[in-house]
Amino acid sequence: RSLERYGVLGLATDLSRGRAAVEQLLRVKPLSGSGRLLKARLLQFDHHFDEAITLLDEVIAGHPDLQLEARVVKAGILTVQGRFDAATKTCAALVF
Repeated sequence: RSLERYGVLGLATDLSRGRAAVEQLLRVKPLSGSGRLLKARLLQFDHHFDEAITLLDEVIAGHPDLQLEARVVKAGILTVQGRFDAATKTCAALVF
């Protein structure tokens, strides 16, 4: 029982620390592509999909080195939302 409780509390603690670290990174380097990508992943986890997609679009536009991961995360969000055509187009941009 204590392990189960630690698992839930541990996850909450880890997420809280992760959020704090990402926010600190973005305060120091507001245009950090990796920081924005991590923040988008946290927003996705919290089901703030529109905010996450906005950040992911910024990463896609401004950080070509992170485009693959940002597009895959964005496509995942769009799929969860039932926006299959948009998800396909998001990934197709990687191929063509």
